[in-house]
Amino acid sequence: MKNFKTGVFLILIFFVAGSCASFLEKKQIKALKLYESKNYILKQDTKFREPSLKKGQEVKVYIITGKDFVKVYCYPASTSFLKSDRTLLLYLFEDDFEKKKFNSQAFEDKLYSLAEPKAE
Repeated sequence: MKNFKTGVFLILIFFVAGSCASFLEKKQIKALKLYESKNYILKQDTKFREPSLKKGQEVKVYIITGKDFVKVYCYPASTSFLKSDRTLLLYLFEDDFEKKKFNSQAFEDKLYSLAEPKAE
């Protein structure tokens, strides 16, 4: 009986330790914030909620990260962040990435398919 309890305890510890693996590392979160410093041109209309943004419009992005997701919101570049109505542009979960690990190149490919960086 003691071996059974020890086995269950070890399995539980292994499961908890495995479930704590992070989708995003701190350095990746910092790197994502660099995308917020650029302006982008929308490649398609976006409409998550009103108001919508139109293809060809110049926007800025705001990125929110969680334990298992990355959300990218956009808002008109001509509007200050605090006064802007942000529209969801991209919502990615850990399942959207190979091996459920964030990949910056895959993220960038998906972002740039919706909004390309404006030429300086």
